[in-house]
Amino acid sequence: MKILIIKLGYSETFIDDNSRVVSLGDVLRATPIIKALHQKYNNAKISWLTSQEAFTLINGAKFLSETIIYNDKFSGEFDMVINLEKFDEIFELLKRIKSKQIVGFIKENNCLNISPKNDKILKYIKESGSCRVWQELIFDMLGLKWQNQKYNLGYKPKNGILHEVGLNYLVGSKWPTKAMSLIKWNELANILNKLNINFSWQEGKENLKEYIEWINSCETIITQDSLGMHIAMALDKRVIALFGPTGYKDIFFYSGCTVILPEYKCPLMPCYKKLCDEDKFCMENINLYKIIDIINKGM
Repeated sequence: MKILIIKLGYSETFIDDNSRVVSLGDVLRATPIIKALHQKYNNAKISWLTSQEAFTLINGAKFLSETIIYNDKFSGEFDMVINLEKFDEIFELLKRIKSKQIVGFIKENNCLNISPKNDKILKYIKESGSCRVWQELIFDMLGLKWQNQKYNLGYKPKNGILHEVGLNYLVGSKWPTKAMSLIKWNELANILNKLNINFSWQEGKENLKEYIEWINSCETIITQDSLGMHIAMALDKRVIALFGPTGYKDIFFYSGCTVILPEYKCPLMPCYKKLCDEDKFCMENINLYKIIDIINKGM
């Protein structure tokens, strides 16, 4: 059996967003389906069509036969195509692919739909307000059994532990409001210095392999809601996750993760706004000493 997964990261899977800003975290979150497909279709050859940006995340994932970089001329023949993208070029691509079955997002009468039909998930996308676990939703949509399957990271880091703490301070351009200010991050760094806690600032900003290697070099990662948070969980790191404008209840944290919310609870949280126009910005109200307490408890 030949299965093709289509997930480039150009559209958020369960949010009504087609901004074309690549969300690598959304790609990594989909990787648990590889093991589930392998469990359900034991002898299947599983291929993944992805973006150039996400190739390093996917290529080499366990149970995956091949990773293909998307181009608009792609075609092929598969027994099943799983489509996790919602933009028009992919719907046109589906017309060129020979397949016995398409599962996931389709376009019918110029409207977004899901095959097999799933009104609950369509409603979730439109409302963006449910708190079901993301992986549980995608497994439901694809008719797979959710058994807490872990992230399946393609690139395997080679280095060992070099730092007690990693400061994963940057966020993607899609939601800049996820970020605590650099002033606050510097305050945190000063506290860590005074306590003689060995830490490292985020590395690999322009190179995904270097970024994964850096995360793997840290025992604990302090992070906002970002790709780095998901990579850290894939690498079984202790994670201290700072949340504000985006929700955390849809994230399955596996183990070793602690969520810290702002001391000031904005009534709009989570707002998913890309620009904050409130009097108080929630991410400026993270209690840094809560972070220190969690670090100390783990040492």
